[in-house]
Amino acid sequence: MKKNLIVLTVLISVFSFTAQAQGAASKYYGTWEYECKEAPYGFTTGEIVIAKKENKSTATIIFEDGNTNEASSVKIKNDSLVIKTYIEGSYVEIELKEKDSKLVGFSHSDNGTLNITAKKKKE
Repeated sequence: MKKNLIVLTVLISVFSFTAQAQGAASKYYGTWEYECKEAPYGFTTGEIVIAKKENKSTATIIFEDGNTNEASSVKIKNDSLVIKTYIEGSYVEIELKEKDSKLVGFSHSDNGTLNITAKKKKE
């Protein structure tokens, strides 16, 4: 009986944590217009579409020329949205925090650390 109670408590905690993480991610859902002035030509502006598919958060990056890139990982870490992907064969990690109804942060890659901002697109 005591063992069942412990297992039940652990399961409730896990489901509660998962629900909180999904809830935290939901504030990022939508289309964000990004700007990264320091990025190479063709990558300085575009959109990041954050969505929920099959119970997971996803991100699609749409570049200036219309090409798209699906992120390999989308997570919430220390109140930041962290997007991990490969762009033209290089690993890129984008870390964004909400500030004054915008997302601000950095893109880390072989090209160094670049400033990035994003504003939610009005639907």
